[in-house]
Amino acid sequence: MSALLAVGGPASQAALGRLAQQWLLADHDPSLLIEASQRLRAWGEARGLVVSRDEGAWRVEGEGLAVTFATRLADLADLPSASELEKLGRRLRTISQRLEEVEDAVDKIGVRMETLSDETRAPGGKLSDQLDRIETRLEQLGRDVATLRRTAVTEGVPGEPPAIVPEG
Repeated sequence: MSALLAVGGPASQAALGRLAQQWLLADHDPSLLIEASQRLRAWGEARGLVVSRDEGAWRVEGEGLAVTFATRLADLADLPSASELEKLGRRLRTISQRLEEVEDAVDKIGVRMETLSDETRAPGGKLSDQLDRIETRLEQLGRDVATLRRTAVTEGVPGEPPAIVPEG
């Protein structure tokens, strides 16, 4: 199976430049691919276009035209049929739908983990608040004890003999 690409005058060149920037010439016959490449080069040069070869592909450039033509040795009879492509398309859509379901499930898990993370942080926050209140209360009790001690030294404790407090 072979295919030929023919481009006529300037109008065809302009249409080709607008419609396609890359072409692939494929056939099972290497001599046909070589001949197509030679004709492409001759065609471009005859029209004053710049024709160059880069990375295994031909590039044809001119005013309003920049097209790349690559060649590939391939047996076109091995290409899948339309029904095989349709089956492949259905399979791809099914896989895509399943992937979306997996993404949704992962999102739900992420939300749940954030909720759990917030719940586990809350008790720690409560504990920190409780420790702050205990510390404040201990400071208050320490001031009260100091006040009672000063009062006991200067006035004594009612119903008790005067205390002897060493100086220093």
